[in-house]
Amino acid sequence: MKKFTLFSFVLVFIIACNKDTIEDYYPDSTELNLLKSGKAKKIEICHFSEDDNTWHLINISENAWPAHEMHGDVRLDDQDGDGYVPNNECGFGNMGDEDDNDSNIYPGSPGSGPGVEITSIRLAQPGDGLIGPTCIDNETYATSFYITGTGLPNNKYDYLVRLNNIAYEIYFFKHFSDNEIAILCKYLPSGETGVDIEVQIQSEYTFEFPDVYDAPVCN
Repeated sequence: MKKFTLFSFVLVFIIACNKDTIEDYYPDSTELNLLKSGKAKKIEICHFSEDDNTWHLINISENAWPAHEMHGDVRLDDQDGDGYVPNNECGFGNMGDEDDNDSNIYPGSPGSGPGVEITSIRLAQPGDGLIGPTCIDNETYATSFYITGTGLPNNKYDYLVRLNNIAYEIYFFKHFSDNEIAILCKYLPSGETGVDIEVQIQSEYTFEFPDVYDAPVCN
């Protein structure tokens, strides 16, 4: 109710200050009517559920998209209208659309802006100040990773981390610079060999590093 009241106030203020030109900003009458009514269009997304580590299709208000984007969900409404959607874990539609993420082809793409790249991932070492693989109990362990690259975001919610294809919560996050961050994950299964690490950033950039390390055996 508060959100609607605030939105209504802002809308009235905009109309009062610029009554003769608001239609110029919204030439599509449908879009303008949605704006005036306080309603947003619905979009379909591939949503990751942290409760059970699964992906599934859900339908949300476009206004809610920024919150979902931060934890790695994939937008499936084909923003550039070419009949394809980005690759996604839900197996939705004709996948593999790079245009939606290419600002040179689709200027409104969520991938617009400076490039992001991860060049290396390594476990924390003695002297780093963060723990390396350390057993928590008889079945799980915790460990820190150092990630280096370019254009690395400074918010942990921009990152999704998977070890051997399973997503894990980030319990600690440190942004040293746009070129280096550190993260800590906990409750990882012990005894796994050749652990693969996959890091997804802002739902648009995915970097995979196979066979990074062997997990400790906790017993």
